[in-house]
Amino acid sequence: MNSQNYLSKHIENLDKIFKNTYLNHIHILTNCDFELTFSKSSLGGIIISLNNDKPFIELTKEKYEIGRLGICSGSKIFLQELVNVMNWKQNKITQDKRSNTYSIEWAGYPVYNMLSDLYENAQIYLDRKHLKYIEIKNAVLG
Repeated sequence: MNSQNYLSKHIENLDKIFKNTYLNHIHILTNCDFELTFSKSSLGGIIISLNNDKPFIELTKEKYEIGRLGICSGSKIFLQELVNVMNWKQNKITQDKRSNTYSIEWAGYPVYNMLSDLYENAQIYLDRKHLKYIEIKNAVLG
């Protein structure tokens, strides 16, 4: 049994093992990506990817449980209007001075709702972005 199958099969047991520790949640993000989040810790979480092409383990400082959504634009006004029109939480818009672009990011469970706003009934989208949305949707809905 490979490690991906092991984690998928034993996720509930792992949750029980770490129940009285600082481990808060174990989430299956995709069929090969897992997130462990911690409470009472400066560490936000650990992302474990068992992707056969590029496996990795990443420590995160932010506390989030589903994922991140970042949008970049050459226009700060566009990002401000997008947030207003979509009725999304207003986060800080940052400017990359090297490329003269602006970006805004969100993290956590609201990301799933935001992605649903963008992709649920969309007729035009990038396939790779839509597939990522489907993976997140399946992880959230089980």
